[in-house]
Amino acid sequence: MTTWTAQPTPAATLAAPKPRPRGAARRRSSFLWGILVVATTLVAIFANVLGDEFRYRPDVTRLREQTLAPGTQRLLARLDHEHRIVIAADMKSIDPRARQTARDVLESMASTTDQFTFTFIDTGSTAGLSQYRDLVRTLIERERDTLTKQTASIELGNAGCISLASYLGDTLSAALLGVQDKLPAGTPEATALRRTFEQAAASARVASRDLGDAAQRSGEALKSRLGGMPLPATDLAASTISQALARAVDVMTAAAQETRALAERSNGPAAEAAGTLAPEIERRRDQALIVLEAMRRIDRVDLLRVTRVLETGQAALVIGPPEAGLAAIDLDALFPPGSLLDAKGSTRMDLRRRAEELFAAGLGSLVATRRPIVLLVHAEVSPLLTQDRLFNKLTERLRLRGIDLVEWPVVLQQDPPSLLGVDPDARNPEKARPIVPVILAPDSSAAPGRGGTPGGPQRAERLGEVARQIAERGDNLLVCANPSVLPGQGTADPMVACLARFGLTADTGRPLLRDSVSPRGRAVDTVLFLQSIEESTSGSAPINGAVRGLPTAFSWPIALFERPISDKSRITIQPLYTIDAGPSHWAESEWLRLWQTPPESRALIAQDDLPKMDPSRDSVWPEGRPTDTPQRWLLAAAVQRSELGRKPQRAVIVGSNSWFIDNVTQNAVVVDGRPTYRNPGNIELFEASVYWLAEQDSLIAQSPSALAVPMVASLSDETVARLRLAMILGMPLGVLMLGMLYRLVRG
Repeated sequence: MTTWTAQPTPAATLAAPKPRPRGAARRRSSFLWGILVVATTLVAIFANVLGDEFRYRPDVTRLREQTLAPGTQRLLARLDHEHRIVIAADMKSIDPRARQTARDVLESMASTTDQFTFTFIDTGSTAGLSQYRDLVRTLIERERDTLTKQTASIELGNAGCISLASYLGDTLSAALLGVQDKLPAGTPEATALRRTFEQAAASARVASRDLGDAAQRSGEALKSRLGGMPLPATDLAASTISQALARAVDVMTAAAQETRALAERSNGPAAEAAGTLAPEIERRRDQALIVLEAMRRIDRVDLLRVTRVLETGQAALVIGPPEAGLAAIDLDALFPPGSLLDAKGSTRMDLRRRAEELFAAGLGSLVATRRPIVLLVHAEVSPLLTQDRLFNKLTERLRLRGIDLVEWPVVLQQDPPSLLGVDPDARNPEKARPIVPVILAPDSSAAPGRGGTPGGPQRAERLGEVARQIAERGDNLLVCANPSVLPGQGTADPMVACLARFGLTADTGRPLLRDSVSPRGRAVDTVLFLQSIEESTSGSAPINGAVRGLPTAFSWPIALFERPISDKSRITIQPLYTIDAGPSHWAESEWLRLWQTPPESRALIAQDDLPKMDPSRDSVWPEGRPTDTPQRWLLAAAVQRSELGRKPQRAVIVGSNSWFIDNVTQNAVVVDGRPTYRNPGNIELFEASVYWLAEQDSLIAQSPSALAVPMVASLSDETVARLRLAMILGMPLGVLMLGMLYRLVRG
């Protein structure tokens, strides 16, 4: 038997491994640290590259203060060339809160796109003042070629004015007096005719003097300078010549008519002289018309629009590519004084939204070259735009976006107003700005006024005919419905006639009222506060997205109904605002007394005298009958009519008449200690409708002012029912399930 015995391990085999030299360990550590540094550097580089490629700035503020409005984001996404905002001012004179807020907004905009940059120039410093002069010099040089061509054209116009002035003062005046001398005297007719030619000669001399003065003032305007550099005021020069030429053309037209009429209806030396003179007057007039048309076609250089701003040494400019031009921003609105900010209690978010609104409006004026013109068509007996607290804020908001508001009172003015004052290219269909007619219905219950002014029914008839003509012409339009007494009298409301073209009608004889409870008991509301319906997945008008989630007020709402049309056109109706049909809302026929009572006095109406739902003449359900499916009253819709071979026609129909006046859109409420608009959806709906009707869908989005305060969307009846069911059954069931789980675990 062999026995194995464990031998002791030699000491040499258990000795510790030979340690590495210190230099090798140090080199290994340095190598690892080098790898770490290189990896960190590469990560930082890749992070910056990805940050430039994929911009993301998380907004963790409670009110989403650092998030740009959808309209601003969409506008920035449309920039295909570099645009720049330059703010030049004495920075020490600006409130730090306003200055920092403007910088924050500009940084947010610059982080959204590579096509936008901004610069602050402190004109209170020597370096900043030099930088500002360089900016002005660059802007002038950029327009040098255009200004040179315009100057040459105006100088030719000046020469034409001087030549025409000589003809009017020396030749035509004497020739007209020569015709007068050859007229017989003695009869009243002859005396009146001699006076006519004497006045025509005097008018020619006045026109001659005016032309000479205009040529002199035009030449002085061409010598204008800005900051020591030549900047010919071609807009002022062309306007000066145009005004004088227009008066001269009128004088020559009248003289040509008088001389030709004399030559055609009588004989003798005076008639012979007049017959020889008339063709020469007409030839000279036609030459003047050619010069006049050339002066009117001279485009106003954008740099000349902001010359006064540049002269002050303080400006906020939006500079686009040369073909887009530039625009100015109101510096006082952008940087309000600190005392005003403290007095109004404005917050940083208020300043931010205002700054974003100004910047976006300035950029938008360059991106869209054909801004719409809103034509307010109404049948009131006096102009509306001159009345205070009606459309002041609306006009200001539209002007900020480059949109002009013009009115057409059809009762006072038979023909539509001339738009040449706001659109020099109005006669050129290819360059003319789109016109959006807005039909504002009259009060049909108004009695005839003093001086023979027509009453409500006559004014409704006149406006209804104008609206029908606009619709049948194929123009896009916005129509506002108003309660009318005519259906109750057995007469059709003429304001509804134009709706038939778009497959709709309106029950203007029965406005929608709502029952409510007040401290005094039952009350009847004539104003409905709604939110727009959700956007449809296909075929929807983008107006829905612009007003989604925003409270909108409709005073004396009118229900709209679909009506099939007889022709072969295709009608697409997109509902904008609806309200559930039910016992609390009904179409009331006996509404006139409540209508004629001022809102502040309606609380004094006895309970028994308030309108009540009468099944025999009123309606709780659309079309007057309940159905098994849920029904909704339609209050506003966007409609598109398509016909073979014709351009599609658009219309926005709103069942309310005063929903965009200042008293509604500017109605404010205090939230979190600061005022905000109660009905922000009204002004957003109007602006979105204008852009949609002008076929500029890409500009439709919620503006910064709509996001001043976060809105909590109202819950539908189904959602409320689910929440109630969850509260009633959810908690007991939850406790039961927890008990069962506990029992299962414990066994």
